[in-house]
Amino acid sequence: MLVATYEDQCDRIILVSSDTDLAPAIKKAREKGKTVEYVGFSHKPSVAMVSFCSESHIITKADILPFTSSCIVRLGGEKKG
Repeated sequence: MLVATYEDQCDRIILVSSDTDLAPAIKKAREKGKTVEYVGFSHKPSVAMVSFCSESHIITKADILPFTSSCIVRLGGEKKG
């Protein structure tokens, strides 16, 4: 992220991570005029990352379902559906 920021390789950085250790890099990227987007998951979004980043998007189970297989495999290996 910092290399892309300092070498001006992008205008927008999209983070799919709730790791708050990224806060200093996020701050520096924003200071350099980059838009930093946080993508989190609805079951446990990071309030801190929402506050650090320029924009936030929270993904729900309903957002993911269209991209999953129509066949669910049970733990025993039995297929359902």
